[in-house]
Amino acid sequence: MTEKKFFWPTVITVAAIAIASTGFFLWKYLDENRIADAGQVENVASTEACKGDFIDTHLHFDDIDFFENLIPQMKQHRIGCAIAFINMGNNGEDPREKLELVDENPGLVIPFFHVDPRSENDLAPTKLQEVINRYPGYFRGFGEIAFYRPPFQQSNLRDQIWSDLMDFLLQNDLWLQFHLRNNSQLPEFEELIAKHPDNKFLLHGPELYAELPMLLQKYNNLYFTLDTASLIEKPGFGADRVLMYPHNMKKDGFTSYFDENYQAILDSAVSKWKPVFDSAPDRVMWGTDGSISWHADKDIYNQLIRFSNDFITSLNPEYREPFTHQNASRLFLSR
Repeated sequence: MTEKKFFWPTVITVAAIAIASTGFFLWKYLDENRIADAGQVENVASTEACKGDFIDTHLHFDDIDFFENLIPQMKQHRIGCAIAFINMGNNGEDPREKLELVDENPGLVIPFFHVDPRSENDLAPTKLQEVINRYPGYFRGFGEIAFYRPPFQQSNLRDQIWSDLMDFLLQNDLWLQFHLRNNSQLPEFEELIAKHPDNKFLLHGPELYAELPMLLQKYNNLYFTLDTASLIEKPGFGADRVLMYPHNMKKDGFTSYFDENYQAILDSAVSKWKPVFDSAPDRVMWGTDGSISWHADKDIYNQLIRFSNDFITSLNPEYREPFTHQNASRLFLSR
């Protein structure tokens, strides 16, 4: 009797553990497949599906409400589609809702992915490959990698992890979008571009505007997304110069200065960026860098498009359509 009392509880315990383990792995399998089902390749933007006067080559898809509010503004202003950065990584966020929103608006998104890295180790190809395996053929690129914030503020592009990342991206036919800290990174950035001539680098940000003409002429695998965030600036180099990202991150930090200084801002942008177009008009593309909730407000978005149109009108006529959509369509919608 003593042996039986000991035996049956043991059997029940083992059985309970087995059932729980089976249930967990079954749930994990079903959950992963539901996520994968939410991202369908046929809903990604293509040459046939992306119709409009603009392609936005820099848009953050970090917030569902922001993106839902942005969609009608994009349609109103004939923004055919947009490169959108989708977090597939570390912070526990479920990407399913975002991927479902992409599916509900077929042709609107050219998906790039990032993994909300906590360290450079999160860029290891073995980790990124898990995303690619789940969504084969879905993503067009990786990024944005921002070197002005953690964990990349002290990164050195000469380190092996960056070459490993380049090899991974090339093997999977993925672009890389960069935002460098400042021109102190230029020597190591040039080394990386030269070392990986078959990779496609999409640079973003105003930090290297003076060096860009030289860089674009020197490296045929370098491209640039010129966003409204980089165009609409205050004079100088203060932390508050980028009006779309004011120090207080509030809408009034944009509108008050923008409305009062519109022509001066426009004249400055035309003068500042003209040499970049002259150097490589086939590799410069329009974008917004939208991400904050009020960037999707109708009145703000109207202003961004108004400014973009006035800026575009100032360009050499031969540069206009390549900048607004033709370059991006050629590079991102055809494989």
